[in-house]
Amino acid sequence: MRIKRGVDASEVKHQIWFAIGFTEAVCQLNDLGWVVVTSLRDGVHGPNSLHPKGLAVDIRSRDMGAKLPDVFRLLRIHLEPLGFDCVLEIDHIHIEFDPKTGEIFDGRTA
Repeated sequence: MRIKRGVDASEVKHQIWFAIGFTEAVCQLNDLGWVVVTSLRDGVHGPNSLHPKGLAVDIRSRDMGAKLPDVFRLLRIHLEPLGFDCVLEIDHIHIEFDPKTGEIFDGRTA
């Protein structure tokens, strides 16, 4: 994993580190190299963003090329039942921890 210079990684919640690690594993298994984190608690985001709370991450997608749809599909399949939302933006994958009823992470339900 690589973190872009200037990214604020302070007080990021453990669920987001888990999601980053999982994304890294998916990318490594697909021969894509390192995941590049472009935003954690920093940057300009919408008023309801979970970034300032340490509950969201943006991951660069441009280096994933033709494998991006497969990587994104795997993230959604495996992370969303655990309480994460995965969104494919123009230049990055946004992952946030925002559990809904019935979604379980770390033995706890929302």
